[in-house]
Amino acid sequence: MPRPSGRFRGVVCGLLFAAVVLSDIERLVLPTLKLELQVRYAGAILENLGN
Repeated sequence: MPRPSGRFRGVVCGLLFAAVVLSDIERLVLPTLKLELQVRYAGAILENLGN
């Protein structure tokens, strides 16, 4: 069985790194926006529940 090339390994590691960074950014940003998003979309959610 041939071993994976260094380029393939680099791409996989890069994708894993990008996924971790995006996950951490999401954890930092969403709590900051939580109140604003709740205020903005609470009316729309309540309207849809009434239908």
